[in-house]
Amino acid sequence: MIHQITIRWIKTQPTTEKISEVEKQLATNGDWMRMNVYSWFVSTSRSAADVYNSLTKIFHAEDSILVVEIVTASAVGWAPKWVWDWFQQRQQSALGNVPSGLSASPYKPPG
Repeated sequence: MIHQITIRWIKTQPTTEKISEVEKQLATNGDWMRMNVYSWFVSTSRSAADVYNSLTKIFHAEDSILVVEIVTASAVGWAPKWVWDWFQQRQQSALGNVPSGLSASPYKPPG
C-alpha cells in the first residue's frame, strides 16, 4: 500500500538535517519518495498508524503529521513522469499487475 505523509512544520524547523532524519525514519517503513518539504509517499506493508507512530518522536507536539493510505489508480494531476512511474511500479509490485487507472501514464504537462 502507499501512504501520503504530510507535515505541517510549526515548532520543528524543516532544516536539511531534520528532513534527512524524517527520510531515514521513512526508510525504516519502506520505499519512499519526497514531493516537497511538506509531503512524502511511502510504499509499505505497514499501516498508516504504524508509519505515523514511527515519525512522532521526530516532531514537536505543535507540529502536524498526517498519514493517509492512498489509491493511486484514482490519482490525477500534473507531475513528472517519474512520479507516475514510481506509483505504477509500487502498485504493480503490491498487486502483481498494473491497476487499470495506471495502465497509461496520466502525465500531462501544462501547456
